[in-house]
Amino acid sequence: MTAYIRTTLLPTLLVLTVLSGTTQVMASSPSFEQGMPEEVRSLVETGLSRDQYLEMASHWKKYAQQHPESAFAKIMIYKALFYGGEQDAEKLKSYITEALDIAPNCPEALVAAMGTTLRHGKPLGTQEDCYRYGLKAVKAAPNWPQPHSLLYVLATRLDRQEEAKQHLVAMLDKGFFTPALIDYGYNMLVSADPGGIIITNGDNDSFPCLALQAGRDIRPDVTVANLSLMTLQPLAVQYLTLPTQGFEAVMTRDELDILEQTFYEDRKPYGYMLGNILLEHLCNEASKGTLNRPLYLAVTIVPAATARCASALSLEGLLQRVVEGDSDQQHQPITNISKTMDLFSRQYRMDSATDLTANWQRIPAHLQLVNNYTKILFRLG
Repeated sequence: MTAYIRTTLLPTLLVLTVLSGTTQVMASSPSFEQGMPEEVRSLVETGLSRDQYLEMASHWKKYAQQHPESAFAKIMIYKALFYGGEQDAEKLKSYITEALDIAPNCPEALVAAMGTTLRHGKPLGTQEDCYRYGLKAVKAAPNWPQPHSLLYVLATRLDRQEEAKQHLVAMLDKGFFTPALIDYGYNMLVSADPGGIIITNGDNDSFPCLALQAGRDIRPDVTVANLSLMTLQPLAVQYLTLPTQGFEAVMTRDELDILEQTFYEDRKPYGYMLGNILLEHLCNEASKGTLNRPLYLAVTIVPAATARCASALSLEGLLQRVVEGDSDQQHQPITNISKTMDLFSRQYRMDSATDLTANWQRIPAHLQLVNNYTKILFRLG
């Protein structure tokens, strides 16, 4: 079966495509200045090897010694070490607190402090405190889209659904997504039948879809559920227990609570991720024909998660539909040729993916994602 490119970053991946550019790149951090070492960018944009990140940390440590007043340098050291695999949570947080001591309104430091609510052991404050860090970052750098991705997650966890929607719209309006990424999200949404449920894998195949629904009212009938974010109970509630336009919720709150209880009784079979038991349940219901809406796995879903689906999967453009029936054909590739042809020839937005005038290498993660078009067309052929 075709090996699709996931939204996790594989820097050594060979890209089988002639595409070479995108018309928009994600802006540098607001505190970055000429003469500084190379900026440590988000994994949403690019990913490097452990040794490369550790080398970047070394460069930024030298810069910090020469510029002890630079809060931004402290955050670059923190990010390089974190992406390079540093496991000492207190050491990582010390760079954030040092940055805030130097410049309490440094937007990058505020975003890093906000992020401790999801990683690095004990966070730098309550969820409410971390949310305020993010709001301060927006105030300090109003045109910078980066804070809004985590603010969306925190607003949802705090049950502030309208604010969560506003953060998605801000990501769209402030240029968080390249045109190729926006079009990829659009193409995912239009691939689904009415009322479809799409299980996604990472940032790049989830946030553009959610933002297009919130900010452009594109396919509000579709449920987009990120497999990793469903591990956070408030997001699982939002994704699965709220109705979409014209369709009932995927499941009731009572059904979700029962699945959660089963998960917490023995988490090991599910890789300690709540999203895995939810995926397994939905796939089972779809294969039995008892799910009230069509279920799809994005082609970016990792093989370990796809294997939890006992039913066969039928490729329909950028999505794999869970087929009703037994699993005898599970490992045989199935392609809905007519639908996939129709999607590529009549419905998909492809101009941004075939723009040869700009530099794809600037954001290789997006290049890897867009390369799924090539993989699917090879399989279709």
